[in-house]
Amino acid sequence: MKKLLIILFAGLLAACSDFLEPKSQSEYIPREAAALNEMLLGNAYIQAAGGDEVMNLLLMFDDDIMCSDSLGAINTMVMTGDNFQLLEKLYAWQPDIFIQEGSLMYRTPWEWFYSYILGANAALDYIDGVSGTDDERNIVKAQALALRGFYYFQLVNMWGAPYNHDKKALGVPLKVTSALEAKELPRNTVEEVYVQILADLDEAEKTYEKLPREQ
Repeated sequence: MKKLLIILFAGLLAACSDFLEPKSQSEYIPREAAALNEMLLGNAYIQAAGGDEVMNLLLMFDDDIMCSDSLGAINTMVMTGDNFQLLEKLYAWQPDIFIQEGSLMYRTPWEWFYSYILGANAALDYIDGVSGTDDERNIVKAQALALRGFYYFQLVNMWGAPYNHDKKALGVPLKVTSALEAKELPRNTVEEVYVQILADLDEAEKTYEKLPREQ
């Protein structure tokens, strides 16, 4: 009887081992280059939902816009309350422009950019292990590298010192894999970010050049 119970218990443990093994219900592991290309379109390219939050902030870097109309009057239709206070901070280069209480304006460009970088990183992490032709893999790799370089160029221009002013100043954190990190990433220097940007763009160019001219 004891031997039978031991056998049953061992069998139960074996049956439960697969059941107890943690499995993600949302994780998707692409198997083909075509699937990675679709993932890029959905997760690494600027989407309509986040496009305004990402790119509108760049307008504040122009030197040909103003916070009033040509007569010096404030446009009360849009420049009221929190919106005006936030725009005032933007024009004055205040450090708390992204934590303005009571307003969602310009609150998420950092989040969106790193979300798109995550999509590009995931494609690069998986590209060597998927099926497909060399051209199919190269088009994914070239896009992902070019996108990541572009996004880091935008980030370091928004949150880093000008390169010619102080390339050793703090820029933005460099994250070049899709792996989860258990600790907060430190900020890399402006120079380190630009080195990564140039490396990504150079590799993207070389990879694009491997593709047929029509592609």
